[in-house]
This record gives sequence, C-alpha cells and structure tokens, in this order.
Amino acid sequence: TCGIYEPDAIVVLDPALIDLPEVRKGLKKGGIAILNDVRDPNQVDLGVELSKVATVDATAISAEIFGRRPIPITNTIMLGAISRATGWVGLKSLEEPIKRMFPGRTGELNIEACMRGYERVRVHSHEPGG
Repeated sequence: TCGIYEPDAIVVLDPALIDLPEVRKGLKKGGIAILNDVRDPNQVDLGVELSKVATVDATAISAEIFGRRPIPITNTIMLGAISRATGWVGLKSLEEPIKRMFPGRTGELNIEACMRGYERVRVHSHEPGG
C-alpha cells in the first residue's frame, strides 16, 4: 500500500478491481469514487455513503482512440473524468503536461482521451445522510 488508510477519494482504472474489498477499504463517508465502469453511477454501491460517484466506460473510450489492446490505456481518460467529477483541476490545465509527457501524435491521442473522459463521465452527487 501507499500509506493511505482512510482516503477521501478513490479512482479505479481497472473495472475488475471495483468489487475488491481492498479497493474501497477505509473510504470515508462523504468521499468520492471515480470508476472505470459501464454502470450508471446510481447503480454503484461501495458499501459507504459517498458524496459523489462517477462512472465512465474508459475501456471503450480506450478502444476507440488507441485500438483494442490486452491492457487498455485508461489513465488519461480517467484524468479527464477526475477533472469533471471533482473540479480539482481544470481540463485545459491538463493539456500542456500531457503534451510534455507524451510528445507528438501520442500526446494528441492522450489529450483526446482526456477530453472524452471529461465529456462522457456520469456523476451522481448527494449529501451523505440525505
């Protein structure tokens, strides 16, 4: 583990991991879950009352942009989903770091992936206890 035992938020890039108890262990009441998941966020129950649940089919978006792969490329897609679901970072501010990390055509594809994650994420918000 990385030493975080009571996270305020979780981001799950691999849908096969969503139902593992270790993934949501310690997630705080009122926290946020952002998931690579085909389900509507209203259908997701992680066993704790959350302020936001966001889902995006990052696997499908990866296939659209990068082609079908044994391990889908979902990281920048999920980054876009995080941007929209939380507002922690603006979508526009992600473009330059992605270009620096992935120059040329690879960068362009990853920027497109990030934008699609932002556009397609579905967010369900509610007040805990409400």
